[in-house]
Amino acid sequence: MPAKFLYKIKSFFNKDDVREVMENKLYFDLFYKQFNISLPKIVMYNHRKMFVVNKKCIEINSANEFKLLID
Repeated sequence: MPAKFLYKIKSFFNKDDVREVMENKLYFDLFYKQFNISLPKIVMYNHRKMFVVNKKCIEINSANEFKLLID
């Protein structure tokens, strides 16, 4: 489905009070795991320069550091 069309109908199907859960993979994972729904494993996430991989926080300050992280 084209993103332009999806954006127009998204608000119809998703209430504003749950939008953050639907748009944030960490909130989504936390919320839906309580219902024993099978979800893909989150292998890495970040907030700005801080990346979490295998429960370790790693600060990434350059494209080269990021490349080393994902290699």
